[in-house]
Amino acid sequence: MADEDDGFIGMPPGIFDSGTFKLPPKAERPRAPENEDIVFVQAAPGVPVAVPPVPPAVVDPGDAAWAAPVSHETQRAIPDPADAPEAAPAPADFTPPAAQPPAAQPPAETPVPTAPPAPAPTGWRLVLADGAQVPVERALIVGRNPVAFEQWPGAALLAVADTTQSVSKTHAAFEVDDSGLWVHDLNSTNGVWVVHGEDVTEVAPGRRVNVPAGSSVELGDYVLRAER
Repeated sequence: MADEDDGFIGMPPGIFDSGTFKLPPKAERPRAPENEDIVFVQAAPGVPVAVPPVPPAVVDPGDAAWAAPVSHETQRAIPDPADAPEAAPAPADFTPPAAQPPAAQPPAETPVPTAPPAPAPTGWRLVLADGAQVPVERALIVGRNPVAFEQWPGAALLAVADTTQSVSKTHAAFEVDDSGLWVHDLNSTNGVWVVHGEDVTEVAPGRRVNVPAGSSVELGDYVLRAER
């Protein structure tokens, strides 16, 4: 895979093929600018912070300023601890009951381990014109009769059936890295275009272009779709 986005790729000899039909230039279409300014959108005002309730004041019963006055009738109604009857002595032959051992607790149930959820699929795939789906694991070279390319050793080769002969024998290379899916134009006859909504980006030979999920890639007249 290429380490830098703007690195030029050398074309091997014999990459041109005379069997490809040259298409007329494509009509002018809106192109996505290379560098778009980042627009900062003001965030919606947040929810007001709730003020915690103030706890009620605790009054010290010994504080004379807050203590309620006690009337003479209330004082007379309060029993004097000295007037309480004495407890009867325990008999001589009294034996305190033996302490009972605590009841045995049932053993705690051991939780049954559960298998972790399966990770969501994160692979990329290309949907061809006939509906077939081809995964893109690391690198994939596409054309009518593609050959290995030294820039991607061990890359998979995908031959597409193009009745219009607008696809070169070795037309384009797709690669996947941590930042997403990318496409390279291998100096094809009719070029490579990435179409995402209303944005159309022409892939210049020697440079790679990011392919967002759900976008289409035009190899001449042959159109395939990138999905994740």
